Amino acid sequence: MKTPLELKQILINSSERIESATESLDVSLSQTKVKDSSGNVGKNIFNLIESIQENLQNLSKSLESPFKIAVVGSQGTGKSSLVNLLIGEALMPSTISENESAVIKLAYPYEENLNNKAVFELINGEQVVMEIDQAKIIIDKNRRSSKDDEFIRNTKYVTFYYKLNRLEKIEIINTPGMNVLTEDFYPKVKHLFVESDVILWVNGGEKILDSFNSWLIKMIHADNNKIVGFITFPDKLYRMDPKDGVTDVVTQFMENLEEDKLIRFNDEVALFIFNGLYAQIGQGQKSNIKCIQDLDRLDDDESNLRMLHNYWNHGFAYSDDSDKVKILKDLKLYGIQDCNDLGAEFVLNEFVDNLLKKGICEKENEDNGALYTELGLKLLDEASQFEAFNKFTGDYLIPESKKGKSIHVIDRLQRMLSTTESKDNLYATLLSIESEFKGKINELDSEEKQKNQDFENLIEYLKIEIYNWHEDNIGNEKNLYVEELVNAFSDDIEKEIDIKDLLYELVVSSTMRFFGSKKESAISKKISKIIEKNVEDIFPKALEKYAVLIGNNIELILLRKGKELYLDKDKDFNKEGNASSNFKSFEYNNNSKKLSSTITKILGPLIKNLLIKVAKKDLRKGANNFLKTRLIKPLVILIRKLLTKAGIKLVKGKAASSAGKSILGPVGWALIIYDIVDTVLEVKNMFKNLKESIKDSLNNEKEFGNTFITEGRNVVDMMVDEVNNSLQNEIFQSSQEANKIRNGLNSCEILKEEFNKLREL
Repeated sequence: MKTPLELKQILINSSERIESATESLDVSLSQTKVKDSSGNVGKNIFNLIESIQENLQNLSKSLESPFKIAVVGSQGTGKSSLVNLLIGEALMPSTISENESAVIKLAYPYEENLNNKAVFELINGEQVVMEIDQAKIIIDKNRRSSKDDEFIRNTKYVTFYYKLNRLEKIEIINTPGMNVLTEDFYPKVKHLFVESDVILWVNGGEKILDSFNSWLIKMIHADNNKIVGFITFPDKLYRMDPKDGVTDVVTQFMENLEEDKLIRFNDEVALFIFNGLYAQIGQGQKSNIKCIQDLDRLDDDESNLRMLHNYWNHGFAYSDDSDKVKILKDLKLYGIQDCNDLGAEFVLNEFVDNLLKKGICEKENEDNGALYTELGLKLLDEASQFEAFNKFTGDYLIPESKKGKSIHVIDRLQRMLSTTESKDNLYATLLSIESEFKGKINELDSEEKQKNQDFENLIEYLKIEIYNWHEDNIGNEKNLYVEELVNAFSDDIEKEIDIKDLLYELVVSSTMRFFGSKKESAISKKISKIIEKNVEDIFPKALEKYAVLIGNNIELILLRKGKELYLDKDKDFNKEGNASSNFKSFEYNNNSKKLSSTITKILGPLIKNLLIKVAKKDLRKGANNFLKTRLIKPLVILIRKLLTKAGIKLVKGKAASSAGKSILGPVGWALIIYDIVDTVLEVKNMFKNLKESIKDSLNNEKEFGNTFITEGRNVVDMMVDEVNNSLQNEIFQSSQEANKIRNGLNSCEILKEEFNKLREL
């Protein structure tokens, strides 16, 4: 047997593991609800996990919490007297005019400032604290002002905090009279009864067949079967009929109301014939009550004296007939089994003499009566059956030992985890939810198989069409890019560098190379920066423009396919509108229709989002170091190389027309350069020819073209992948739904594992 400390840790660990069962659950699973045994729609997976955790937490707390006693019964049956006896002081008023908001809980103050305070728990979850005397007035409908009526209607219960030794060990819930309750009362305070270790069901001798009394105890029994019965005011029943009064009432109770609701212990029923007045006198809560009012008028006290005689002689005070007592013994009432036959007959005067002689009572000094002695008070206490109840509590109810507490919690666990279907059986609820999830998974899986096939066909079609389009168009886009790039950096060179200086630099550069010098001039460096700036600026813009074209064509391709699904289920078209031989035709079905409608709905926002992503490939300001290193620098070197070649070609051409000068060596080169830069018109024509020469060279340069084509293909790949993922998320909601439900099933498995571990306890 686990100790309470070990058991508490097990419950805490289990609760934490169950918490993990909710981490991957989608809120949509809350729509899957199961019915309870009454046919009412009950819990979903979230409600279930919350209930399990709440139960485990409550059980964990109960291992250290005070023993909880709930007292229920009709108004005027002696509930308050019983409560006062349990706590050892007369603190619970019995004069309050009860209403269903007068649920009073007696507890030890867990904070010093709560001592002698009342805390009202409101329906909205708020708490209101006040003095206990003030609270008693508000609870009493005959004493409170009308302005407090609304406050009471919004109250679930109130806790009175008293710093009493007994309340450190027990906690008491005193309910209002059953005869003042409405049917919506119980749900508000149900948790108080669920948490209680025992329910004390108090029945007045004349009110046990109250229909509402019967209804409420059935409700309570469904949540907590630890019920002890009390039949109060047996002295009144005895006075009405000394022979049959109590026996008749108890027999009716057992036959018509009890129905196995009361606890059995050692084959005895926990039903007590309880005389609250005797117990209060015996416990000292009522004083100045005489055993005999007047020794000269004994007839006035004969009924009371007969009850004492009966208890003294055979152990049961409320019957003058041994056969009637045997009926009670046959009913297996606790505390009656040791009763004997009546023995000596009752003779009034002789019995009184015996009481005085045995020291049960003693004569008063002033009046002619007789007072109870300590021995007499003890006799009354025993006759009340309060001591029998205390013994029963010690033997069965209060888990005073560590073993007792563990047994108590395990008993509650077994009730929670029972495989027998009942209203609040959590394991049965778990199995029902699991069954619902499995049914939905089977439905979704059959749909998903067809959807997957249709979607794979659609993406295959898109890839074939868009990559064919890319191969047909990327070359032209590259030429447009070259045109824009060369025009841009040529314009910047004209603005920032005088054309004469430029051509002079080219010719000088060519000449220096002729003499073997590699030194780079200031103008040469400036040219490099201009080229680099334009590549950084124009390259991403060119890709973005290309991405717009790609997006437009993706949209056209998919919309054409969507339209085609409606027009001809057996015919497929390529980009020219002809039947395509390299694509497997769709099966025309509801899934295909959904694909088409989904494509139409999401393509606009999707393409816009893709263009934003492409724009982020900006190379300026070092945004992409990899491309800057792999693309820009080699491109600058390439363009400068082409410029140099054009310069050399220009010089060679001029030298050919100046043969005389060219043979003069360095002096001849200098004269040629002077002739070139001296003629402005010729310089402009030469620069124009230089631009065209660079364009032709770039268009024919494989390294440059491959770079742009590769990046263009990367944009196509990115956009196709994005379309694939986005369409998948939109179209395959059932797939997502199936995954959510599978997560729910995984959580059910976690819960079942925890249930099995707890059941082993």
